[in-house]
Amino acid sequence: MTESPSGMSNALRSANRWVRQVHFYASLSLGGLFLFHAFTGFLANRADRFDAQERPLQRSQGALPGEVALDAPSLAAWLSGRHPGTLLEKSVEADEEAIRFEMESVWGWHAVTVERKTRTYTIDTTPSTKIDALVYLHRGKWAGPWQRRLVDLTALALCAVTCTGIFLGIRHPVRSKRWAAMGLVVGSFLLVLFLCLNR
Repeated sequence: MTESPSGMSNALRSANRWVRQVHFYASLSLGGLFLFHAFTGFLANRADRFDAQERPLQRSQGALPGEVALDAPSLAAWLSGRHPGTLLEKSVEADEEAIRFEMESVWGWHAVTVERKTRTYTIDTTPSTKIDALVYLHRGKWAGPWQRRLVDLTALALCAVTCTGIFLGIRHPVRSKRWAAMGLVVGSFLLVLFLCLNR
């Protein structure tokens, strides 16, 4: 039994309504993140203009609790609760007297020295400039778990907004606007191709 034209029309209207709601609410709910990534992407293209800013070195010292093992991964895991950062494994240097390694985060770079005999640590921190921190957040570089999840969520929402926008555009009831929408979509993909091939 074939579906009647009126039934198919109702199904299409229902699908259009659902797609329009996804497009609308995805745009509104994450609009702030979209604007943030647009702004920080603009800054990322001009980051070299801000590299000359001086970044004062900050030093902190302390003693390790007895339960912390004297190896770089354990030390980095314990220190990250006080100085957030990711261990740079290639930076690890260890000898009989000390363990040295580096940790990087959105907010700064940490050079860590741990004395084996005294179980004390010294951390020299070079804080990121505000511009560097914003660019790192945009890229997800050295970001924490929740920051990376927000970047992923923003990417998924942008895909949803884009796909639903394309769907609504190419199904517009006015033919001239449908053709305009398809032209813009094709043009945008040509820009992506140009971006990838231009060297």
